[in-house]
Amino acid sequence: MNLTCFTSFAAWKAYATECVWRVMPEPPAQNMKPSWDLPQDILSEISIQWPKVYDWPSATIWMQSLRDGLKQYVNLEPACIEQPFNHVVLFYLLYRTTRYTIAVDYSDHALINPECLRMCSLYFRMQYANAGYGDQKIVPGGFITYPLLYRFLPYVRALDSRSLKFDVYGRFGKEFGAEIRGSAIEKLRMQQRFRYTCTWDTVRYSRSLLEIAQSKVCVDLPGQGAFCFRLVDYLAVGACIIAYPHSTMLPVPLVNGKHIVYTKPDLSDLQDLCAYYVEHKDERQMIASSARDYFDKYLHRSQLACYYLKQIISCISR
Repeated sequence: MNLTCFTSFAAWKAYATECVWRVMPEPPAQNMKPSWDLPQDILSEISIQWPKVYDWPSATIWMQSLRDGLKQYVNLEPACIEQPFNHVVLFYLLYRTTRYTIAVDYSDHALINPECLRMCSLYFRMQYANAGYGDQKIVPGGFITYPLLYRFLPYVRALDSRSLKFDVYGRFGKEFGAEIRGSAIEKLRMQQRFRYTCTWDTVRYSRSLLEIAQSKVCVDLPGQGAFCFRLVDYLAVGACIIAYPHSTMLPVPLVNGKHIVYTKPDLSDLQDLCAYYVEHKDERQMIASSARDYFDKYLHRSQLACYYLKQIISCISR
């Protein structure tokens, strides 16, 4: 069978699997303990007005999971709220007689919009620079992924992990991060110590989740920003991730050697790290288990929303 036929077969198989997932009853929501304590007396007096329309139509992909998470804790109503800033969502939080403007900046660069900062009470920055910003109004905003993750994830996690198809895996687009991605992929393709599976083609989201679950090691490389949806998918599925060092941070920092394994900035140890974790099953599984646990504690939509409310309550308490 040539590669084209194999790719076509894999695509149809993934599509058929997704159709089955979609018609099956939606799995019950995970009953997870919140990782941040929320004072119920304050929480009971909070409500949120959420914008009906975003400045960029695709922002729906970014914001739906966060919005759905917030609805689990407080009353959330759609409202007409002007959205004057590119790739920033403004929403209102009402507490007693006061209205607070909250900003969520999901743009790929790590800069701050100074005009937006002046008009808001709290500024969540998803690509939060490791060096920080020297302003207590600016806090890490975490990161999210496609809302469909929560529909598919229980089925992906239930796959038999003993039947791994790929040694080292990663799908990347050509349009962003070409220099680092190109260098990393060349290093991985030129070696003979393990099988490296990579294509520049995009595939159905369900197929990418299946491939992650069937890989021993998954490689994370920056795109237009240091973080991307791929990283959160890796964590959610529970992958052993080897990543180019992130220049940005999450609300709870990823720990090198526990949740993730970072290469040197020049990628000189990329081949060795991949080979090591392909060959050492116990250590690989420990990283993968910690990655999955990290997602469940800190990045799942209900946990991320809990963190946002914790930061907001701290803000209004000041």
